Amino acid sequence: MINPRESNTCSDFQNVCTSVQGVLEMFSALRHVHKSKLQQFSFDITVIAFALRCGYLFDAFGLRRHQTELQDFLAEVLTKLRDMLPVFESVTLLYDPASVQIFFVSAPRLRTYYELDSRRLSDQLLAWVSFIEVRGTTTKVCPPPVGLPTVFDAVAIRTDVQGTTPIMISLPDDDGRSMGDMVAFAACILEFPVAYVPTPDGPEGGAFLAGEPLDVYDCVLVPHTAQEQAHSAAQSLIKFSCPQAIGLKVPELSPKSLIERLTTRFAERVESTTSCAFVVCHSVQTLDRVAM
Repeated sequence: MINPRESNTCSDFQNVCTSVQGVLEMFSALRHVHKSKLQQFSFDITVIAFALRCGYLFDAFGLRRHQTELQDFLAEVLTKLRDMLPVFESVTLLYDPASVQIFFVSAPRLRTYYELDSRRLSDQLLAWVSFIEVRGTTTKVCPPPVGLPTVFDAVAIRTDVQGTTPIMISLPDDDGRSMGDMVAFAACILEFPVAYVPTPDGPEGGAFLAGEPLDVYDCVLVPHTAQEQAHSAAQSLIKFSCPQAIGLKVPELSPKSLIERLTTRFAERVESTTSCAFVVCHSVQTLDRVAM
């Protein structure tokens, strides 16, 4: 059982969200960022601090002045948050220089995904995530990509340095990772139950899942009372997709099964920590292509 802080109440979560936004507003580099974006970013990283999910892929804003790299600026922000809000002590930044992606990660949850002593993906991770090979518009369930344990190993050995969680972990940029390795790794970090493993040598090239019906799942936090709903809109916790053709063939990836699994995994976390209900919204969508 992960306890991100000793006192874990609904008021704590909302108070931390508010405090995070106050800290962000101290940074002159963020004066150009709209208040609504800072509010959303505050929510997204507070979710990680309270370990409601393992990771969040940063996409909130850019810096107008490039006097510092974005990952270094976010490390400065996280350092300030740790100084002022102890709940952030177990949060680390994960930076991939190859893709220039930055994740905020809950170190306690990340530790449950990989067994460093035996150099293997944990049974807990493998029980949660199904891997789907994507070759153009063709899909099939597949084993975890061969290089995935290597990526987790590189992160795991850097997660605890002298007994403390580092502010930032940078992945090696020359270790032979494939696109499939990194897309699957990102899905695991984001705690999706479905991880795509793209193979860019199909006849459609990089136009993955173009025109293919997708089951889309948006897991949202909905305020319990009408009064709360009047002041706060539903917030998305996790959003992902699964090819409809896979859901029709594989029982554990059917909409009914995935909604049940998502609810079992996240509802108690959300409802014991926030003043919101956890709701899974399912729809079927067809896109020109799915970004990987």
